[in-house]
Amino acid sequence: NVGCVPKKMFVFASELPHFAKEAKSYGLDFTLNKFDWPTLRDNKTKEIERLNGIYANMLDNSGVKTIWGHAKLVSANTVEVEGKQYTAEKILLATGGWPNTLNIPGEEHAINSNDFFYLESFPKSAIVVGSGYIAVEFAGILNGLGCDTKIASRSGKLLRGFDESTRVIAEREILKKGIELIQEPPSEIVQSNSSYTVHFKSGRTETTELVINTAGRTPNLQNLGIDELGIQILKNGTV
Repeated sequence: NVGCVPKKMFVFASELPHFAKEAKSYGLDFTLNKFDWPTLRDNKTKEIERLNGIYANMLDNSGVKTIWGHAKLVSANTVEVEGKQYTAEKILLATGGWPNTLNIPGEEHAINSNDFFYLESFPKSAIVVGSGYIAVEFAGILNGLGCDTKIASRSGKLLRGFDESTRVIAEREILKKGIELIQEPPSEIVQSNSSYTVHFKSGRTETTELVINTAGRTPNLQNLGIDELGIQILKNGTV
C-alpha cells in the first residue's frame, strides 16, 4: 500500500502535463488550469481500498483462512497470533520492509517514502535524499507535477549498481527534465518556520519546503520472535 500500486498512479499523473505539452505539436491544445493534490491523493486511497477488497475476496473464494492480528514465531512450525497458536509444515515470512533512517541531526524533519502517499499538501520545492530507484521515481513524480526537485546522492550518481550503460542514459534523460543532482548526502536538516535548510559537508546549503528520505528499506522483522529463536540475520537485515 506504500509502494508499487500507489506509486504507479502518481507516476501516471506526473506524465500527463508532458503529454499535454507534446499535444500542441499534433494540433491539440490542452490547457492545464491547476493541479489538485488532494484529489490525486484521495483517489489513490480509494483505489487501494478497492483493490484490497478484491484481494480479500480472492482469498475467501479460494478457501484461504485469514487470521487478523500480530503474528510471532514460536518454533519452526508454530505461529502465535493474539495468544492462539497455529501449526504448519511451512511458514513464510512476507512482512515487507520499512524505510531506513538517515542518521543525521534533524532527520526527524524528513518524511520517508511511506509518508509521501499521505501528504497534506503538495510542495513547491523538495530535496529527495537517496539515488536508487525509489528516489528516482519520487523525484520524477514531484518534478512532473511542478515541484522544484533536487536529488542528494551519496555516490554522486543516479541508480548506482544498475547496468552502467543503462544507468548513464537514464541519468542523462532524468536530469534533462529539470531535476538537479546534488553529488553529496546531507549532513544536517534544520527547520526554519515552514521550510527546511539542508546542510552538506562541503558547506553548501539548500532551503526547501520538503525533505524526503528514500535511502533504502530494511526487512520488517521486528517483534516476530526471530531473536528468541536464534535465527541468523545477515548484515543487510535479511534472514
